[in-house]
Amino acid sequence: MSGNEELHELFWTRQSNDAVSDRGKFDYFVESICGTFTGIRPERTSNRTFRAEFTALAMPGMELAHITAPGHRARRDRRLISTRPDDSIFINFEPGRAYGVRFPDDGFIAPRATPLILDNAAAFELDFDRTAAMDLFSLRLDRAALPCGLTASQLSEINRFTRASEAGRALSQQFLLLSQAMRQGNARLCASMASSVHELLRVVVDRGASECGPPDLERIKDVARQGLGDPAYGVSVLARRIGCSIRTIQMRFREAGQTFSSWMLETRLTQADAMLADPEHAFRTIASIAHRNGFADVPRFNRAYRQRFAITPGDRRTMTQGRQMSAGPRRNKAARKP
Repeated sequence: MSGNEELHELFWTRQSNDAVSDRGKFDYFVESICGTFTGIRPERTSNRTFRAEFTALAMPGMELAHITAPGHRARRDRRLISTRPDDSIFINFEPGRAYGVRFPDDGFIAPRATPLILDNAAAFELDFDRTAAMDLFSLRLDRAALPCGLTASQLSEINRFTRASEAGRALSQQFLLLSQAMRQGNARLCASMASSVHELLRVVVDRGASECGPPDLERIKDVARQGLGDPAYGVSVLARRIGCSIRTIQMRFREAGQTFSSWMLETRLTQADAMLADPEHAFRTIASIAHRNGFADVPRFNRAYRQRFAITPGDRRTMTQGRQMSAGPRRNKAARKP
């Protein structure tokens, strides 16, 4: 069922699949939203009755949508980008529940009541809690709302900035007011609030782009060194700690003619070699030194060490002890000189 109401340049659309048979409810829902969410494909993830409602308010340069439906997955992939091109920007807002987000080079949980910025010209996947109803508000904007040259990596970083900054919290509060105005069916108030959200989005993007610029290689390495002792420490963990994408880290190493994994291995081996040669660590076993430098498997450490230094860790320790023994008498002899 649907209805349309005109209020100056504001147009309501309301859709419900209540009158549709259970078998046809999901398809009716998909058809209802396709005009707003161009080329974004919902995927049914359970056999539950798919009762859904969809409301949209068209405004000059913007469209505000509200979906209530069982939790499901929605995808925008390369095929859909090719067959259903669209370069709109969406700001999603789910006031009650967190949901999963995946970009080609990044994945995270979008917190409840926190705006998520999506570029419909790029691939993404959203995964809503299958055990509960989703209550999603989404503001669709013209491409001019964001800088035309914004990359997928930069957008990921701006979304992180949105979740962690004062500007992002202000955007969240304004979108909450917008969602409440839509629940009330107040078109004029929605239009006013949507304009405020639009302006705050520009602030968030401008500040996020300047404050969350891609980290340089030395900063990446400084943070990575903090995880040298953790065998599970990898590029995905590092990306989360820095607050950038995996692709950004890989690109920085590639620009220097390196890879993250080769640098990490070299750094761990160099640090282990220094410990083996240091008398202060003579009380540690080779296994202990291997573990302290991120090698969970001692045989693998031995092989990597020998390949790098052309001797075994045991040989290095023997050489160090030999130098200590030969140096000891000379120091004692020197001490006996008048």
